[in-house]
Amino acid sequence: MPILKILITTIMPLTSVYLSILTTIMLIPLSTSGQKATEVLICYGKLQAEEISGYHTLILEPRHYFASAIRVFKKQNKEVYAYVSLGEVNVNAPHYAKLSSLTSGKNEQWESHYLNLEAPKTTQVLLELIDSIFATGYDGLFLDNIDNFNQYGPQKKQKEALIQLIQKIKSKYPNKKLIQNAGLALVPETSKYISSIAIESVASAYDFKSQQYQLSSDEQWETLSNDVIAVQKKFKKPIILIEYADSSTLVAQIKNRTNTLDCSLFVGSIDLQKLPTIHLN
Repeated sequence: MPILKILITTIMPLTSVYLSILTTIMLIPLSTSGQKATEVLICYGKLQAEEISGYHTLILEPRHYFASAIRVFKKQNKEVYAYVSLGEVNVNAPHYAKLSSLTSGKNEQWESHYLNLEAPKTTQVLLELIDSIFATGYDGLFLDNIDNFNQYGPQKKQKEALIQLIQKIKSKYPNKKLIQNAGLALVPETSKYISSIAIESVASAYDFKSQQYQLSSDEQWETLSNDVIAVQKKFKKPIILIEYADSSTLVAQIKNRTNTLDCSLFVGSIDLQKLPTIHLN
């Protein structure tokens, strides 16, 4: 697999082809010692499948694509994952109408509603959604909002229901891969079902109120980076750091902070739905 060049939004003046796909964040390994270089592309906006090739891992919003597009993605790339939240549902999600009466509370930052996994109908709807996703040919799932179920999360009382749901998914689809996003405290119970872990905002911090990109505090960085090291050492799972930046200076600071961790690194804008407004050299 070719060694990556870092692409945060743009590196060289963009052609029209690149402009059509840059609702994305690019991923590179911080260290390739003993590892193969890898490429990951994440985009929750709609892409033209024919224009995306050469990636190891794609993470996509499944409502945009039919099976024909997934076949093209898979032909031109190695692994294709579908985004699924096990903790929340957005009002624009295709399954929102089925679950709206079973939600409890709202995540104001993302305009999404917390799911009740203890309600049989909720797990039924989610499993039906996952059935339809895998029927189109995806290789796995990117499971979001897992941190909602840790001891400080808004859905902490549903932790056991979450574990049972992940277990059901893996039992039904043993050959599919699951990427857990966040929720490090739950890894002791999820590790047997997941293939890798993603963690957001370890070195960086996005302020939703001021809409400012910045480094995380020294205290937060020390705590979270130590957590990452401990989880990786104990469970031997590949870890992806997802960081957010809007300037080349901040990107350099993030890289400098994380270069001692044996993890892969995302650096991009907080909004994956549209083209970046700032292109970095």
